[in-house]
Amino acid sequence: MVPIFVLAVPVIDINLAILTRLAEKRSPMQAGKDHISHRLMSIGFSQRQILFILYGFSVLFGFIAVIVSQLNPEQAFTIGTFSLGVMIALFILLVLIRQHYQKPTQSLDETES
Repeated sequence: MVPIFVLAVPVIDINLAILTRLAEKRSPMQAGKDHISHRLMSIGFSQRQILFILYGFSVLFGFIAVIVSQLNPEQAFTIGTFSLGVMIALFILLVLIRQHYQKPTQSLDETES
């Protein structure tokens, strides 16, 4: 679980962008405003605030990674499972932000017709 927590923000961001593009029938390699920073900007955060939010979550999950690596297996499993639940909740929240505050990008097929 330690590598997942250390890389939590990029893992969430990449999976969020790819799943959003696939759900909107676009190529996962196509550029768009699907990333965490774009979603936070759409609800009114400034670039500086977004930076602090992303740094904050990176520090939080890094701290969790250190804690999990130092605990006995039972405690590590409990804290790790709870923290994975928090990651899933953040993912769902970011999906909801996309649905409520951002207009989905059209696929290439739709723009050509």
